[in-house]
Order: sequence, then C-alpha cells, then structure tokens
Amino acid sequence: LSEEEAGVPDKLTSRMTKDIFSILISRAGESGNRISDSALDTIQTIIKCRAVERLSVLDNLLTENINQKSVPQVTSIRVDLVLFLIKQYGISDNPKDPLSVRQLSRFGLDALLHMGQEVREAGHELLLFLYRKDAVAVRKAIRPDAQENRGVKKLIKEFDQIDEENAQER
Repeated sequence: LSEEEAGVPDKLTSRMTKDIFSILISRAGESGNRISDSALDTIQTIIKCRAVERLSVLDNLLTENINQKSVPQVTSIRVDLVLFLIKQYGISDNPKDPLSVRQLSRFGLDALLHMGQEVREAGHELLLFLYRKDAVAVRKAIRPDAQENRGVKKLIKEFDQIDEENAQER
C-alpha cells in the first residue's frame, strides 16, 4: 500500500492532535498578536479537519473542567473554541457526550464563575447560545449555590427576557 492509501492510524492522529493542540492553546494565550493569531487560526483549521472531527479528539480536550486558577486568557480561548466547535458541528443529543447541552452548560457555568473577566464573558456568551437551543437543560445546570452570583443573576434575567420575546412571537 502507498502512504496515501494506508492513511494515518486513528491512535496516532489522536495523540498528535492532543500534543499539537496543547502547544497551540498555550501559544494562543501569549501576548504577541502574530503568534496568538497564528495559533488560533491553526486551531480552527484543526477543528475543521474531518479526521479530527470523526475521532472527537478535541471534544474532551476543550471541555475539560475549568480550573479557577487557570490563566484567564487561555481559559477564555478554550471557551470560545468550544462555541466555535459547536457552531461548526452542532450539539450532541447524547447527554453523556461532552458536547451535549447538559455537559456544555456545566462547562459554561464554570466559566461564568471564573475569576477572570474574559472567561466570565466567554461563559456568558456560551450559555446564551445554549439557552436558545435548550432552555430547560441550561436552567437545570445552574446549581443553587451559583444562583447568588452576580453574573448568574444577570444571565437569568437575560434568560427571562429571551423567554418573554419567544412568548410574544407565538
């Protein structure tokens, strides 16, 4: 078989994608615009790659739990990339899938509760996007202990406005 016919084994594709992605995500968080922009462009190209999509390699990488002490710029990039990923491929119907509304809502809430402003803003945008897809699942994901948070209160008010607008359209 020629190299073209044989292709790259899935295991190698997964491992190399993870390694390359880890480097690129850290570079995307750097202050130099050229490096950051190039890293983000490369990440988006990887996300669009059919082999990577088929293997769902980035689903788990991007939606790993958000550490509250993580670097805000890198974490906000991860949240933005999750939004890019679901806009590119859609949301999963399997509730255990990392790209399901349930799992993404938890991820978005963790972002909304992060110490970094840019992470909170990215989480807010992700949750609004998800709310328009499945309002019930997103509301269920908001833990009672988080409902006193100022950002969460603001988000819930926006949810209520969306609900009012939808009710008026009917």
